Amino acid sequence: SLLTDMKAVILAGGFGTRLWPLTKYIPKALLPVGGKPIIDFHIEQILVTGKIDDIVVSTNANFEAHFRYWQQKLPMPARNMTRLVVEPSRNEKEKPGAIKALLHILTAHYITSGDLVTLAGDNLFGFQLADFISFFYSKGRHPSVAFCDLRDINKVKQRYGVATLDNNGKLVSFEEKPSEPKCALASTACYVYPPDITEYIREYIENKNNPDALGYFISWLHRKTDVYGFVFEGPWFDIGSFDSYEQANQYYTAQTLI
Repeated sequence: SLLTDMKAVILAGGFGTRLWPLTKYIPKALLPVGGKPIIDFHIEQILVTGKIDDIVVSTNANFEAHFRYWQQKLPMPARNMTRLVVEPSRNEKEKPGAIKALLHILTAHYITSGDLVTLAGDNLFGFQLADFISFFYSKGRHPSVAFCDLRDINKVKQRYGVATLDNNGKLVSFEEKPSEPKCALASTACYVYPPDITEYIREYIENKNNPDALGYFISWLHRKTDVYGFVFEGPWFDIGSFDSYEQANQYYTAQTLI
């Protein structure tokens, strides 16, 4: 048994409509990149940390069978550690949104305690998850967000959540898809949270805030409690377009040939 009480949630409940027809019959998180499903990169990173013994994958009813099949093919010990939570939604209009989905996972007895790593199923990142977790501990277990330094303001403009940090790495500001970004730190939908995050998410949802974009939650959260930014320089692929999917494939295919 592990010394830490840490869980992981991979959010894969979207319908990937911008990638149709590719994702009409295959969920985005299961699209192959460099010869294996995107989500497998997350599973491998989680296993390497040696700190996480419980992985919840959140998906929708439409793609449940795909994920059950994928789960059965996972090697041990990953297969035993991974659980599926299925939302009843079958299309874009019915989906609860990522933050509501996360609240459901945290409150419906799937996860009741411990620190929480949350990853978006369609993000591929080049940092080591173990390093991000160490950063979280070094900041007194305050909510932490991974940011990719894209080094070019035009690359983040109207595309990503953008943060400014103080010298200690604490968030000073956070804007979702700004038209005039202050810097090029793009939020990557990778988070480490302490156990009390459930109460914050509940308050956020009860106050009728946007239930979908994880960035809006961070924008709200950093005004309530200290939030820290873990900065890395890439590679990072947010697979929301054919272009980014193609780039990720080229990058990871090249990696496997080295």
